[in-house]
Amino acid sequence: MNSKSLRVIIPNFAAPDSFVDNVATTLRQMGHDVLTLPAVPNRWLNSPLREIGRHVLAAVAPHHAVPEERWLLKAARRARPDLVLSLTQSVSDDTLVTLNHANLPDDERGRVHEPGWNYCFNQFGERFATRRPQ
Repeated sequence: MNSKSLRVIIPNFAAPDSFVDNVATTLRQMGHDVLTLPAVPNRWLNSPLREIGRHVLAAVAPHHAVPEERWLLKAARRARPDLVLSLTQSVSDDTLVTLNHANLPDDERGRVHEPGWNYCFNQFGERFATRRPQ
């Protein structure tokens, strides 16, 4: 990894020749270190049983992270990315807050910076994020 390269996590499945795969490949060709969710068969992603499970989990435990977000949080702790690039706006607010504070030191120096990071994070959300209607 050269001095100008970034550690990038894309928390989306990278099926061969998909948009995610193409973005990841391009970033790698530019010299960046890119980590994506491993490719899985579409029939698994779109299975009715998985969809039912997702709805039940959302009803029973609304703040429970979905498997993709659990992978993202684990990968972020391990890889300490410079950038998390979500290509589908599918990352929950709780996960974004966790990622935002992941690299702050857990001491007085880190806590002093927390209000500033929260302010910046909220400004980005208000100015640049768009949400799909639920």
